[in-house]
Amino acid sequence: MKKLIITSVAILALLLSLPTQAQDFFGTVTYETKLSMPDFDIPEDQAQKIPEDMQALIKEQLEAVGQNTYTLNFNKTESLYEKKETPKSVDLNSSIIIQTEGGEQVNYTNLKEGISIAQVDLYDKLFLITDSVNNYKWKITQETKKIGDYTAYKATYILKGEEAKTACNQTPKDREITAWYTPQIPVQFGPANYGGLPGLILELNDGAQTILCSQIVLNPKKRTEIKVPKKGKKVTAKEFEKISEQKMKEIQEDMKRKYPNGNGSFQIEVIGN
Repeated sequence: MKKLIITSVAILALLLSLPTQAQDFFGTVTYETKLSMPDFDIPEDQAQKIPEDMQALIKEQLEAVGQNTYTLNFNKTESLYEKKETPKSVDLNSSIIIQTEGGEQVNYTNLKEGISIAQVDLYDKLFLITDSVNNYKWKITQETKKIGDYTAYKATYILKGEEAKTACNQTPKDREITAWYTPQIPVQFGPANYGGLPGLILELNDGAQTILCSQIVLNPKKRTEIKVPKKGKKVTAKEFEKISEQKMKEIQEDMKRKYPNGNGSFQIEVIGN
C-alpha cells in the first residue's frame, strides 16, 4: 500500500508539471522558399512584344526573386515569421520590372488574443496590418511522409480566387494549398500566416511557391524574444488593399507617361508570401 501511495504521488507530480513544461515550449525554425515558374501569363496585348529569349530571362529572374530564407520563432501562443535577407526587385531593363507583391514582410501571430499583425514594406513605406487570426478550413488526411527526423501529415485547403485578390486588382483562379505538418511539434504555426493545424507546418506548397523547413531548434539555451512589430502606419486589411491598388495605379500611369506608345513596358507581379 505504501508503494502505491508513493507511485500515485509521483504520477500526480508529473501531471502537475506538464502544463509548465508545455508553457515553456519554444523554438526557432528556418524555412527556404523556392518559386517554380513552369509558365507564366503575360498580358495578351504585350506578349508579342517580348522576344522568346527575354521571356526565358524573365522566368529565370522570377525564380531568383522567389528564393529566400525565413525564420519562425515561436512559443505555445505566439510566433514571429520574418525574412533573414531582404529580397531585391529585378530590373531587367528600363521597361521590364519584376516586383514581389507586398515587399518585405513580417508576420506576428498571437493565438491567445486571436490577432495577427503583418508589417509590410510597400515601396519603401511601412504599414502595420492588424487582423484576426486566419481560420483555414484544412482538410486533414492520413497521408504521411518523412521530413528530416519528423513524420509529417498532409493537409489541404482551397484558396478561393476572391480571397487572393492582388494589388493589380485582379482576381486569380482558385488554387489548392498543401501543408505538411508534424504533431511531434505541437504548435499551431507555420510559414507566413499559415497555421491552425495540430502541429508545426514543415512544408507548404502555395501555387508556384514551395516553402520547406531546413532546420529546427527546440528549446535552445538562448531564447529569442518574440517582439510585436510596432513600426509602420496602422491600417486594416481592407484599407491596405485600397492603398495597394492606388499605388499600383500610380505606377501604371507613370509607366504610360514614360512609354506613351507602349514600347514593351509592363510590370510582372509575383503572387505569394
